[in-house]
Amino acid sequence: MKPSLTEVADYITKARNHELTPLTGFVLNDEEIIRKRLVLDSFDLDLNELNRFGYQEMAHLFEPVLTAAEDIGLLHRLPTNRIQLTRLGFKHRDTLSWMLFSKNVIGLDREYYADLHSENKRAQKHMGSEPLGISGLKTPRS
Repeated sequence: MKPSLTEVADYITKARNHELTPLTGFVLNDEEIIRKRLVLDSFDLDLNELNRFGYQEMAHLFEPVLTAAEDIGLLHRLPTNRIQLTRLGFKHRDTLSWMLFSKNVIGLDREYYADLHSENKRAQKHMGSEPLGISGLKTPRS
């Protein structure tokens, strides 16, 4: 849903007055830090930089996705333990990103958007009372 003019004006006023505060979020553990770096920096990422967060110990969580991405031409590996997205990888990086998200983050994402929808009367009016699935990924709700 597009924000109303009032919501945009309120945001601009708060930004000008340095009154913006985070309303949602969570603390990232080492696994989530690695996942975030893989998602955001895979265009050119030295995997050795992730060792300080325990990459080697958790590689079994990420390597199958990276290997599959390499096999289908979304990224390539350099001999220096660096990964880089290919042209095709840039085109499909959103899909690759979802493959690197943890079940916890997928669940939090779904819950966040469902909560936004349940609090937004305008969205309910135009989109129905039940929130739409954003990601399409199946994750059990707790």
